[in-house]
Amino acid sequence: MSRRKTTRALSPCSFYQHGWKLFQHGDLEGARDTLLRSVDVDFDNAAAWGLLARVYEAMDEPQHAAEAARQAIRSAPNDPHWCVVAATMLMPLGLYDEARLKIDRALELNPEHADAYFNRAIVNASQNKAAAAIADLKKALELDKALYDIVDQVDEFETLREHKDFPKQET
Repeated sequence: MSRRKTTRALSPCSFYQHGWKLFQHGDLEGARDTLLRSVDVDFDNAAAWGLLARVYEAMDEPQHAAEAARQAIRSAPNDPHWCVVAATMLMPLGLYDEARLKIDRALELNPEHADAYFNRAIVNASQNKAAAAIADLKKALELDKALYDIVDQVDEFETLREHKDFPKQET
């Protein structure tokens, strides 16, 4: 009797996990290809689409990143996280109005979503809406004080830093 080696088909979750590991190790092409196989097996796998958006972002393919993020929302329309991910993929393309719509949807789903307020502050700052940007930034920081750690790294806030109402971290 011969023993044949059998291979088990990978599940969408297995593809996702493998894609995640490849992404972590910097194999962007391998991660992309594995995640594309994941969504081929399970087209509504929002996590795979979201990670694929991040992979495309790292590969400097913003159009593909935005489309993958949009598909994450279509796969899980009631998850505010994917709305925020999509917004962050749309902003580098200058699609601020669409990004705002995604963020507003995230806030409809979860009015306490700190990342949504933070990213809407970036959108507002990018569109020279200082008062709205500062209000959203304050709300984000009220909800998640850890965001203070990255405020100084956001270029879009540069013109707002000297504004009297710009939030300063208390020491």
